[in-house]
Amino acid sequence: MRPVRSARAGRDPAPSRLRYRLHRFWLSPTTRLAAWIVPPLALIGLGVMAANGQPQLRQQLMSGTVATLAQVKALLASPVDRIEVFGASPGIEARILDMAGRSTSENSFGLGLDLDPLRREILEDPAIASASLYLRPGGILKIKVAERIPVAVWRHEFGLTLIDAAGMRAGTLNTRRERPDLPLVVGEGAPRAIGEALHLLAIAGPVDDRIRGLRRVGDRRWDLVLDRGQVVMLPEVNPAAALKRVIALNRDFRLLERQISVADFRLPDRPGLRVLAETGARPEAHAPAGESRQISGGI
Repeated sequence: MRPVRSARAGRDPAPSRLRYRLHRFWLSPTTRLAAWIVPPLALIGLGVMAANGQPQLRQQLMSGTVATLAQVKALLASPVDRIEVFGASPGIEARILDMAGRSTSENSFGLGLDLDPLRREILEDPAIASASLYLRPGGILKIKVAERIPVAVWRHEFGLTLIDAAGMRAGTLNTRRERPDLPLVVGEGAPRAIGEALHLLAIAGPVDDRIRGLRRVGDRRWDLVLDRGQVVMLPEVNPAAALKRVIALNRDFRLLERQISVADFRLPDRPGLRVLAETGARPEAHAPAGESRQISGGI
């Protein structure tokens, strides 16, 4: 057998004594600590020496240090002396000030205060979309909020709710008379389809003075409810086109001014009309079976 020889035969792989001692010296905790502390201290010393040679620079450094210490002291020691709310209407501003006032009495506002609990409490108000809180020197707490803008009133089994363009809650109402300027929608799933509802209401502009609201049926399609109990039943697919046809027929032939209770356009190629009975019965008595027992349907 041949002996195995290294390609670098004749060279001792062990480190030299000096190299070994230097390596051991570097691994000592004292040396590593000094390596982290001495260079920064040396730089600071050089900066101080340079500042001593320039009175103007020394004065600027002293002024900046004093101002910084004063701000830190104010944040640490000063409570909240003033609360400022931006972007809120008077009613919502009053609610926010009440929340912040309670938090101020329960906490010593300072640099280490976590403002997230107060922010979360403010966001629990359905009328507020976003909120930002800032603690400024001098004990000033600034609260900036963005309100949800209601675009419709949603009537459901628990009452009346304001909803914004995204279908999110924007507040509650006690009576419909509080916001007569907003359209009314009813039915399960109406907030999820509020964008389509607003588009349909825009199309129905020529009969806007007669609209009582939109009713969501089966969370899949809409009924346009007019005064005198008249109902325009729209299809699940492309209801805008069907409603445009209804508006055109009303313009040309006064369709909705006739004695009809229901204009059924669920099948656009086969529309149907239900005429009021000669006995003068209410339109509700002629509602199509299987979908709606009452034409008014809570509107």
